[in-house]
Amino acid sequence: MSSTPSAHPERRPAGPGRYAHRWRCACCVLAAAGTGVAVLEWSPLLAALAVLLAWGSAVAVLLAVAAAWGAARPDGRAAGRSLVARALLPGSGAVAALAGAGLSPALTLLVLIPVALTCPLLVSRLRPRAGATPAPAALAGPVPGPVPEVRPGPLDAALGSLSDVELCHLWRRTFWQLRAQDTPDGL
Repeated sequence: MSSTPSAHPERRPAGPGRYAHRWRCACCVLAAAGTGVAVLEWSPLLAALAVLLAWGSAVAVLLAVAAAWGAARPDGRAAGRSLVARALLPGSGAVAALAGAGLSPALTLLVLIPVALTCPLLVSRLRPRAGATPAPAALAGPVPGPVPEVRPGPLDAALGSLSDVELCHLWRRTFWQLRAQDTPDGL
């Protein structure tokens, strides 16, 4: 045996981004297979129209959700193009589910349940955060000793006069500026 290093680098542990990518790839394979079933079960023209209709509906829903949540890129542009491309998977997936349900409802349900339960959004909500640490006991309880009285100032009155929407926009504009500061003097 030689002691030369292997030509293959060590594998890194799979992160949440890699998991989401693999999940989308697996869903693409399932959607493509289901769309193929739709082509065989229905006519090719009807299957293509169903995919286009479902894709258009998914685009509309994703754009409406993005507009409601204010999903924008860091440069301020809306994320419309990426949403249009990402809508093809749910569109063709819906057609695949309908075609599969027509062929074998039990098998379709057997496939859809694991797909839904392994969704990266659900998995990320259930998985504990790697960097999350519980609050120290000293910070979790009441503050010992007297608390100095804080009197409202002119900034409090100005912030109190803002509506929720205006306050949200102010917070969005100043969040990254304030996060970059290390000390209160840098504000």
